[in-house]
Amino acid sequence: ALRKRWWIFAALAFVFAAYSAAGFLLVPRLARGYIESYVEKDLARHVRIGELSFNPFNFSTEIRDFALTEADGSPLAGFAFLRVDFQTSSLFNRAWTFKEIRLERPDISLIVNTDGSLNLAKLKPADTAPAANPAPAAIPAIRIGTLSVIDGRVGVADRSRGQPFATTLTPIEFT
Repeated sequence: ALRKRWWIFAALAFVFAAYSAAGFLLVPRLARGYIESYVEKDLARHVRIGELSFNPFNFSTEIRDFALTEADGSPLAGFAFLRVDFQTSSLFNRAWTFKEIRLERPDISLIVNTDGSLNLAKLKPADTAPAANPAPAAIPAIRIGTLSVIDGRVGVADRSRGQPFATTLTPIEFT
């Protein structure tokens, strides 16, 4: 009986260790690889991620020093810190539930080009195949305990006018 308990304990310890290792080590590596691949291949842009971490016990993700740039290196968007704290209560609420979403020092460069197009609109990947009568997707319910934006900045440039216009909206802060 003692030997059987030992094997059960060892199996549980192994499962716990494997889950921890996958969550703390594998998930950030896979997420970073997917993000970098998507941005480089599908969006034809560049991305830099300083640090990406995931906690498999409370389902929180933190990203530090994120920067998205055009192919020529001009800035599009970035932030110093993002924390997304997902809640398992989403399973019972039938809504995506977040304890906290915190965004520090977001920086967005919004440019209206001479032809009237928006630089951020180019981030939408091209459709690979036309959909035949797509059913409209339902928007999922979302619950957020705390949403914070701290020290945000939006740079706006309108090059479509006879005389170009540029301004910066800062600081953008709310909770």
